[in-house]
Amino acid sequence: MKISKSQTLITGVYRTGSEYLTLLLGTHPELHTSMYRVNVLRFMYHRYDPINLPENQRKALEDLNHRLHERYEMKVDTEGILRQAANTPGFDYGNLYNLIMSNLYLSNRVEHWAEKVQLMWREIPVFLEMMPNGRAVHILRDPRAVLASFKRYTNHPYPACLGAIFNCFDAMKSALEHRQVFGDYVRFIRYEDLVADPESVINGIWKFLGLLTGYSLDQGGWKDAYGKAWHSNSSFHENSPHDAFDTKRTLHGWRDVLTVEEIIFTEHVCGEMMRCFDYEPEGESFPIAELESFIQKDRRIAGYYENWKRFGLGIEQFPADPLDQSTWEKANND
Repeated sequence: MKISKSQTLITGVYRTGSEYLTLLLGTHPELHTSMYRVNVLRFMYHRYDPINLPENQRKALEDLNHRLHERYEMKVDTEGILRQAANTPGFDYGNLYNLIMSNLYLSNRVEHWAEKVQLMWREIPVFLEMMPNGRAVHILRDPRAVLASFKRYTNHPYPACLGAIFNCFDAMKSALEHRQVFGDYVRFIRYEDLVADPESVINGIWKFLGLLTGYSLDQGGWKDAYGKAWHSNSSFHENSPHDAFDTKRTLHGWRDVLTVEEIIFTEHVCGEMMRCFDYEPEGESFPIAELESFIQKDRRIAGYYENWKRFGLGIEQFPADPLDQSTWEKANND
């Protein structure tokens, strides 16, 4: 089995343009990019300990194939991976992850893989440690735009969308910390820079991954993780070829979606971090007591706020448990 030359984790908060980034990166002829599918860090890591035992490796691969078949109508070569594992000294989860991705996506020309997985910035150090030539790409976006997009996109009842604020805070805080520790192995980009100049940003990331640059960013025939046609995946646009992508709408549409209270609350929580990434708060004020009463109606959001206020903590969480099979989108769903 051919083994990859490099391995990359693409991550960020939901609604940050990570799918667009992933598809653009995947136009490189030597790099295969995928979204969500294998996701060893969420679905397998430390769930099959000790992973050096063949019986635990088989169980992990059988469970993976069940999930891949249910969600994406695909599977890995279990026996081939087990044979390779038997010949790998000190076999660990990094070896397993790399073998699975190599089995699924490498070919004569494609020798590098990248997987986009949302809400995995805290796991970047783990990924870098487990991979032989690991890299991470962390995409950030104006928290007000993230909240507005998620507010329009999510099916969870209000105010579940306000969790996006605390995810954004945590993502930006982690980015600052990782920049100090893993600067040569992590690339941070802003969604706003990506849509303004995709060629420059993508070529910069390809160079960061050790790939040749200058390839065309062909956007024809793109598919999402479930094999459906992909056009923008923006909550400010229809996901169709008839709604041309409008940069102004996707960058500044939050002004038409968020209430004054939501804007001020986002800036109250994220303002200091926003400035570190050149997102300027508008600076409107609101009595703190009124802001706090604004979120007290929801116990979960109130808990996020209390942890932020007392300990400076954010979150890395979806509104629903991604391990719950009832929340899974599937390839054959309309």
